[in-house]
Order: sequence, then C-alpha cells, then structure tokens
Amino acid sequence: MKILITGSHGSGKTTLAKPLAELLDAVYVDDTYINETTAYSPINGDNIPNLHDCMNFFANGVTAGGKIVIMDTLIYPSHARELLSPDFLISMEAIDPLPTVSEYKADYVVSEWFDDTHQQLHNILKYYRNANRPASEFITTINA
Repeated sequence: MKILITGSHGSGKTTLAKPLAELLDAVYVDDTYINETTAYSPINGDNIPNLHDCMNFFANGVTAGGKIVIMDTLIYPSHARELLSPDFLISMEAIDPLPTVSEYKADYVVSEWFDDTHQQLHNILKYYRNANRPASEFITTINA
C-alpha cells in the first residue's frame, strides 16, 4: 500500500508521517531521502517531476516487497494521482487550505491538527484496508 501525505511547507506532513509510519510498521520516505540517496539532482528547482519519479520508483519497490510505504512530499494532490499513484492520499490543510477536497481527490483531509491525528489515521487506514474499498469511496475530513 502506498500512502501519500502532501501539503504546503510547514503544514505538518512530517509530523504526521513519521509516527503514522511507526504505527503501521511502514517505510517512510521524503524528498530529503530521495535527494540524498539517488542520482536525482534538481536543476534550479525546476526538475520536480524527476524527484517524484525517483520517489515513485522507490515506493513501488517497497510495496513489491510487501511493505507499506508512506511518502511525504510537497505536490498538489491533483498531480499526485498521476505521478505517484498512491492508494491513499492525505492532504494537510490545517495551515494552508487547498480549494476543495473533491477537486483534488484527497481520501483524507486534515483540516485541524490534534495530538492524536496519527492515531486517528491509523484506525481509519486499518478500516480502509480491511474493507478493501477503493479510495474514491472513502473520503473523510477531520473537523472539530
């Protein structure tokens, strides 16, 4: 299973992704890891699709080995489905909301941060995996 957590800089992607990866016994990968461990080299910051190609290649290898992978990167959810093919897409919008959930096709939107957000997501992902539902039928938003 490929889980993508996306959002703007400082939105809490990593704060959510790392403890969620621990709960799911998943492999965590972010832009820094790809930059440091692959031949990917951004040219004036314009080479972002190649970063995502490398991340997707890595994530596909992890899932082929039977593990869950959590990808943490800045990418518009509308492009994420095409470039990274996540099974479950989480959009971090507590700080910088994106226009609409339906337009970006996020499976889960974090619109407000809670100390146990990663635990809430863990429970939802367990349900999602057990129900074996397509992500398009499973859209949830946290709101207080």
